[in-house]
Amino acid sequence: MKIRRIGLINLVCLIGLLGLIYLISLIIYTKNRSIKNTLTSIQKGSLVLNTDKSHYTPGEEVYIQITSLDKNGKTICDSNLELSIFNTQMPNTKYQIPISISPTCSSSENISTLPDYTAFFIPKEEGTYKITLKNKDDGNLIEKQITASLTNPDISIKRWSPTKINLAKEQRYPMIITVKSGKGFKGTIIDSIPKEFDFIWYGTAQINSNNSKNIPIKDRKLISWEIDLKPNEEKELKYEYTISGNQKIYTIGPIYLNNEEISGSTWKVLSRI
Repeated sequence: MKIRRIGLINLVCLIGLLGLIYLISLIIYTKNRSIKNTLTSIQKGSLVLNTDKSHYTPGEEVYIQITSLDKNGKTICDSNLELSIFNTQMPNTKYQIPISISPTCSSSENISTLPDYTAFFIPKEEGTYKITLKNKDDGNLIEKQITASLTNPDISIKRWSPTKINLAKEQRYPMIITVKSGKGFKGTIIDSIPKEFDFIWYGTAQINSNNSKNIPIKDRKLISWEIDLKPNEEKELKYEYTISGNQKIYTIGPIYLNNEEISGSTWKVLSRI
């Protein structure tokens, strides 16, 4: 009987020891997996996608500009990119959009104001369209929404600027904002840039402080134009900027129309080393 008790005690101890070993192994596995996931996240590159407008009419062409950088901030001209678009009111209809590589794309430090990748899309129906860009090499994914409607906004806003800036070199970067109003418009157009940016040329525009225009944003520099558009008249508003910051991604905008924010009027810029 005594021998049986000793054997039972040893069996219980053995089971407890095996359980402890399993628990320790599970903790180590979970911690290593967490570290691995963290490292994978760090090693992802950067993506930027801009559309020339945020509001379109069905049948109007959407111009898409793309830049892809690796984890070290270097341009990738052979990214394995996938671009898809679908109407959120018709989720079963999904479009795979071909992407073209710009002939000016280069992994060197050459400076170009042209995008590294471009794509075009024509929405056929009204609705909100969701644009998804994925780098299939590292799993990085970004999304953007645009709208297509037969009802035009009071004023149409179109942007053009580089999608990538080079922090290693001094360079002037252009911004062109094209405004058009079907009914005509008289008032103030305001754009904003990050505090790390400087307006190097701005033509007839005015440089303002946040308080002077009552814009509810902080740490931004403002530029404004007083315009008087006739019905269906189109006008270009231009400025050039430089940058002295060290962030990976910057946002220009939003644009304000008489102190009212225009939805979707921002522009993303990636900075390369």
